[in-house]
Amino acid sequence: MNVTTHYLNSFCRNGSGGNPAGVVLVEGMMSDIAMQAIAKEIGFPETAFVELSSGPDFRIRFFTPTNEVDMCGHATIATWSLLHRQGIVSIGTHHQEIRASRLAIEIKKDGSVWMKTPSPILDETLTWDKIAHTLNNEIPHSGMTPQIISTGLRDILVHVPDLATLNSLAVKHDRLSQLNRETNTIALHVFTTENTGDGYTAHTRNFAPLYGIPEEAATGSSNASLACYLLENDLIPRTKNILRFAQGDKMGSPSEILVDISVGNGKIIPHIGGRAALFETKSLTI
Repeated sequence: MNVTTHYLNSFCRNGSGGNPAGVVLVEGMMSDIAMQAIAKEIGFPETAFVELSSGPDFRIRFFTPTNEVDMCGHATIATWSLLHRQGIVSIGTHHQEIRASRLAIEIKKDGSVWMKTPSPILDETLTWDKIAHTLNNEIPHSGMTPQIISTGLRDILVHVPDLATLNSLAVKHDRLSQLNRETNTIALHVFTTENTGDGYTAHTRNFAPLYGIPEEAATGSSNASLACYLLENDLIPRTKNILRFAQGDKMGSPSEILVDISVGNGKIIPHIGGRAALFETKSLTI
């Protein structure tokens, strides 16, 4: 079977960097086995499969090299950027049907794509010892409690005191994978709010070895969860709306993830935003 695949970098920073995603526009029927095989062959953190026959509110499925996941922020940005680039959708508001829910998508005039995430679920906290057990090196504890938060995907959020600590971080993949299994989580999302003078709300790193992703250059849902964590812990003012998160620097793929948060009726409502650049289209034989 020959399949046309599109490769894009999402959450580019100043036109470069970003996180690679594969996008496949499915015009007929495609089996789960074929989708998983294509995602494994592409090898990116996630590949999105768009069922064109399900439009105008397209059904989209997301696969890592090893598993299907409920949603993916950076692959969503890539998907809708491609649909707009190809003239399949126009500027304005759309919706996508995913395994987790139905989500609103907005394509703006500047080419950026914004996705409303599911309402945040602030779940259990973890001891620092559990986090330290997954690391190859000793790092100082910032004093903030690690917590599991979901805006569609469950991640473990961990605060470290400064950028130097963040950059020195090294994880034990087997131990982190085991912790993810025990807590039913996807990744470890580590961040610092140290003011480095570059205007970013936080610098982050994301590790998901259980899903075949040793480290990821940009994660939309994880940073949406982080925005909620910062808000709930009074680390950012509730009057501040659009937050900027830096990720991928340690990987040599600098990325910028935007999160627009609003509070209504006591609920936090996050939207993830960013841009994607197409860098290759080719045919795969599976």
